[in-house]
Amino acid sequence: MTFKTERDYSPAVEALKPLITNLPFKIVSIDGLPGAGKTTLGRYLAYKFNVSLIETDLFIKRRNGTLNFHNSQIKRIIEIRKQRDLPVIVEGAIVL
Repeated sequence: MTFKTERDYSPAVEALKPLITNLPFKIVSIDGLPGAGKTTLGRYLAYKFNVSLIETDLFIKRRNGTLNFHNSQIKRIIEIRKQRDLPVIVEGAIVL
């Protein structure tokens, strides 16, 4: 297994610096195929920029054999960040 290093993420960090650093509310979304590294990248960026990360996989519920997202809970968290004028990273299979 290969672990990403700061050097691997430096293009993403540099691209996001002007969007996240000392600016008001923003949503940064990360999407991709399963196993692409969305969670790892999201956790690193949240750490690097000291912002909240919403891992949408944690908001999945199974009902009648299908998977459904708790969209209302994700939206509520985003709204709280917006009211406080703080950025948030949303990682996962959905972009609200």
